[in-house]
Amino acid sequence: MKINEQFLEKTILFNALKNEYFFGTIVDHLDLKYFSDNAVVAVLRKVLSFHTEYKKHPSLSEIKMVLTSPEDQTHFKNIIKDLKQYELVSDVDILIKQTEQFLKEKSIISTMFEVSDEFKDLEHNEIAKRFQDACSLTIVSDIGLVYFDDIDKHIDWLKQPHAKISTGFDFYDKKLKGGFNKHGRAIYIWLGGTNSCKSMMIGNLAANSIRQNLCVPIISLEMDEQLYAQRLSCNFSEIEFDELKNEEDKFRSKICELKKQNPDADLIVKEFPPGILTVNDLDSYLAQLKKKGKNFDIVYLDYITLMKAVGVNNLYEAGKRLAEDIRALSYKYEVSFVSVLQANRSGVSGQEPKLDNTSESMGIAHTADFMSSIWREEEDFETNTLRTGIIKNRIGENFGTQMLELDNHLRIREIDAIFEEDSSDMNDSIKEQIKSFSILDNIFEGDE
Repeated sequence: MKINEQFLEKTILFNALKNEYFFGTIVDHLDLKYFSDNAVVAVLRKVLSFHTEYKKHPSLSEIKMVLTSPEDQTHFKNIIKDLKQYELVSDVDILIKQTEQFLKEKSIISTMFEVSDEFKDLEHNEIAKRFQDACSLTIVSDIGLVYFDDIDKHIDWLKQPHAKISTGFDFYDKKLKGGFNKHGRAIYIWLGGTNSCKSMMIGNLAANSIRQNLCVPIISLEMDEQLYAQRLSCNFSEIEFDELKNEEDKFRSKICELKKQNPDADLIVKEFPPGILTVNDLDSYLAQLKKKGKNFDIVYLDYITLMKAVGVNNLYEAGKRLAEDIRALSYKYEVSFVSVLQANRSGVSGQEPKLDNTSESMGIAHTADFMSSIWREEEDFETNTLRTGIIKNRIGENFGTQMLELDNHLRIREIDAIFEEDSSDMNDSIKEQIKSFSILDNIFEGDE
């Protein structure tokens, strides 16, 4: 809806003068260059100056006291006379929304002129970041949960079942109190060294989401789309990896049956070159999926440190920026993000990776809501087993270890033994059970 900007500018000023709450909500976003009315600019300048110096909302009398020049006094007199025809907006949230839209549009226009003036001296990523900052301008008017006033609302929330997406693993679901948050606001990370089956794990988690009738995009930054799809085809069809091309009829039948059982399920595998994809690029791609009717329920990202962080100078800040911005996307799209992370060299020696094995990616660990370890000890390569534990968990327990089996169809399954304290404390019967599992081809043992 087109808005009368001259009227809106004066409405903003009038309500900023009369409504302390409205002024406090918008004051950090006001920029005088966004206003075209000279009288409005002159009065706002004095209001902002007073607020900066005294840290309070000025009254009309206090503004008069700081009007020292005849020009400012004339502007104030004229604007006060003009504002007599205005009135306080009864629904301040509507005014805040309109003010946000006004400031955002002005910010984008201002950025366009600034970038055109400096274009030759700016890198493309810096240009993209400036526009991203302009487009993300947001005025927060919701003060949050007023605990004592809203205690009934809080109790109702405690009693409600919270929507979850099962991981497909009892061990993880128990730790996450049911699985991934269905409505987002969270990022989940699996940490492992080289050959620890990190990509295989994220593929299994995605496949388990498909079996729950969900729309699932997988963003791959290290593997070809068709190869990724081949792994998932093996998982879905229970046909061995190298036999898929020879079992076309069986393969088609299995996939048709899977789709029949999950009619709303959808799977999109999108490959991007490593080191190129920014969070802004990812945001644009997800928005494109939405426009094409792909209303995804969860996003799998393989993997986060292969993305490009914009505007940072060191690896710690790069990891932290990536994790924070992706977690922000989980709020925007109201879906959870799941990714994997490469452990540093001290975390690839066949022992369980810990929080300090994230090295330069510690910023990611600080931001993640949940982190699980995945690793393989020497004997696990002979028995096609792997191990997983909990490193960090904001949702529930952050301890425990689970043995897993990787079968010939690239499905990861739990072994019926959970070791809450020491994963090395396996009895002989469990060891014999593990030895009985089939051995996969070397191509799968080399999974990153």
